[in-house]
Amino acid sequence: MTADSHTTDRSAAESPADRTADRSVVLPVYDERPDVWTGLVERLLAAGWDEVVVCLDAPDDDARRVAERVARHDGVALACSDDRRGKGGALRAGLGVATGDVLGFVDADGAVPVEALDRLYRTVEWGTAAVAAGSRDAGDAGREGQSLLRRTLGRGYRLLARGVTGVPVTDFQCGAKAFRREVWAAVGDDLAETGFAFDTELLALAHRRGFDIREVPIAWADPGDSDVDAGSDVPDLLRSLLRIRGTLRETPRAVPDGGADAPAAGDEREPGATGDADEAARDDDRGDDPMHVALVTSHPPNRGHLAEYGEEPRGRTPRATTRR
Repeated sequence: MTADSHTTDRSAAESPADRTADRSVVLPVYDERPDVWTGLVERLLAAGWDEVVVCLDAPDDDARRVAERVARHDGVALACSDDRRGKGGALRAGLGVATGDVLGFVDADGAVPVEALDRLYRTVEWGTAAVAAGSRDAGDAGREGQSLLRRTLGRGYRLLARGVTGVPVTDFQCGAKAFRREVWAAVGDDLAETGFAFDTELLALAHRRGFDIREVPIAWADPGDSDVDAGSDVPDLLRSLLRIRGTLRETPRAVPDGGADAPAAGDEREPGATGDADEAARDDDRGDDPMHVALVTSHPPNRGHLAEYGEEPRGRTPRATTRR
């Protein structure tokens, strides 16, 4: 990073009418090459972000030295941990110290272009939605270089996650989100997922609390440095969905001023945007719960019921639990 790379570019297009709030973005970093994520930090600051919070997990000495050098520049904060917190744990730490009016995060591998992340932030800054979620499947989005296995697993996860959470988005796991600070204030303390299901839990709780969510198409390029282990990753995500389902059952549903199913004023229900879905289609107690089918492969037969994942046997009153 050059000596003046932290200077924020305020181009003519970046007028007060275009950009109305300070921006903070969090980068969860684990095993990414330093030149990749430091280059991303440089591009974000040059493009107009006021604060970049780098969350470095279990770094070696070389990675720590690079991070400390980068953190000397204006607009860069460092949230380093000697332990492996997981993506969700790192993001919770970073978002907890971020100071912007509009918060967000992006994967540190460079798969999401800075220009695409900018569209997410503008969606929130212009008041179009409280939460903007990047999507590799909406509109003219794309998944360049992604394997057939990952595409197939992604489609299956989307169907299950929509059935469990009721959030009608096309892509839960795209590593780019932006949202107003009040969204984080409303849901941050209730987020518990430390792994890749953090994105799903964030969207589910924001939706449950009544915040409007809009998808923004993203042309995503697979960096080619991550593999899916169907034998471990898939069961982990399914168990995460069960925990999220349990959290949602404990979370009161927000009711809009106009009634339980009334859309917000001016909501045009554009393609790719989410709003209040039909309540009957996602009632928590419906009998055709997709998770009871999915867990045939993820719940070992030598275990008891699924209470440890936030699920009680049918017909039993849920136990009282202590929330953080």
